[in-house]
Amino acid sequence: MTFGSASAGRPANGANLVAGANRAMTFGGRKSVVVPAGKTVLSDPVRVVVTDAQTQRLAVSSTCPARPAR
Repeated sequence: MTFGSASAGRPANGANLVAGANRAMTFGGRKSVVVPAGKTVLSDPVRVVVTDAQTQRLAVSSTCPARPAR
């Protein structure tokens, strides 16, 4: 699976994020990553302000490039 980009942020309500809270994620310093079948890949650390670790949620979004036509 190829992820073209990913981001993480604090959700406000619905699909909205807290203003200024969205952070681009990187993987070994790169914005895209290929995850081999059956494997796990971790992102580089992402700085997100945590105000209440018991109830706060994190929204993660990713894009996957389109597969070339055959």
